[in-house]
Amino acid sequence: MNIVIFNPYGIGNTLLLLPFLSNLKKSYPTARILMVVTQRVVIDLLDGQGLIGEFVLYNNSLSPRKSKNGGWLSRIKYAWEMLRLILVIRKKKADILFILESPSVKSALFVWLAKAKECIGHASGTALDCVLSHAVPIAPDAHEVEWRLDLLRALGHHVAYERPKLRLPVEVCARWATKHAATCNRRPIVGLHPGCSNTLREKRWPAERFALLIHVLMKEMELSPILFGGPDDKDVAQLIMNDLDDPIPSYVNRLDIMNTAGAIANCDLFISNDSGLMHLAAAVGTPVIALFGNTSVSKNAPQVDGAIVIVGKEADNSNAVSAITVEEVLVAVKEKLCRQPDDPVERRQAEKDINESLVYEIA
Repeated sequence: MNIVIFNPYGIGNTLLLLPFLSNLKKSYPTARILMVVTQRVVIDLLDGQGLIGEFVLYNNSLSPRKSKNGGWLSRIKYAWEMLRLILVIRKKKADILFILESPSVKSALFVWLAKAKECIGHASGTALDCVLSHAVPIAPDAHEVEWRLDLLRALGHHVAYERPKLRLPVEVCARWATKHAATCNRRPIVGLHPGCSNTLREKRWPAERFALLIHVLMKEMELSPILFGGPDDKDVAQLIMNDLDDPIPSYVNRLDIMNTAGAIANCDLFISNDSGLMHLAAAVGTPVIALFGNTSVSKNAPQVDGAIVIVGKEADNSNAVSAITVEEVLVAVKEKLCRQPDDPVERRQAEKDINESLVYEIA
């Protein structure tokens, strides 16, 4: 049996796909599974997990909607890339095709031309659903992990919910345990991700608050903070570093994805905006404090035991994450690290501050 998965997403959504992939492998143990991806980092993330047999990299940046150049040349290149992809899929003679992206004219055309025996995707409630043999409704209050598992349930498989877990090579974990011991003279070590995709900047907690938080973590709590991030996070990381009296270790845009995972796995706590690295920390089992604004907690919350999600409340929902205060985050840090304020007045004020935001603890 040949199974093809069309996955146009990046780090975060791919990590939330791990329970689906694990159960897919259990349900079809002898199947040849191919995944179409649009970012090489997804291949680096999943290669070695034993879940995907083959990857095809599809250059989605050639899409006229995403291309900076536009024009007829862009459209021709995009059409050629689509044709190449369809020919690859048809050559594989897919028995099952999973479409993970939101239904669109492009995905409907792709499904129709791929000629798979069964096509499974999420229902859009439009005429586009007719190209799917199984148009699976999205449960509005369910987590994205459940959305993907529902695709397997639609095929009659009984699968239970499980948390995404990323397996790391032993040597990667050992390398970062040694490196942290050499560079961080104090424990606990707190990783921080102040960025996210450039297209979703409204999800970023203000850089100046990250800087103030880091100052308190270092000077008052005597912790060892480390900055993490990718290419889109260089500017915000530099703003934070400029605001600090003393520099801290920064791995922003300096590590590949598996070394990033290894470094985060050796942190004692990870504080992050709603981002791919937030889900990466959860997938390697590091305790997470997540800062949310206008994105859905029910769909996107980090899936790790005891994760704390702080949700900003703001009349302007597009800037809701900015309503979260440094004091609220510090209360969550002290809760996770079992360091409550000694002064009763300070403790009561901190509890009052954090209760002014919606706070979820993931059981």
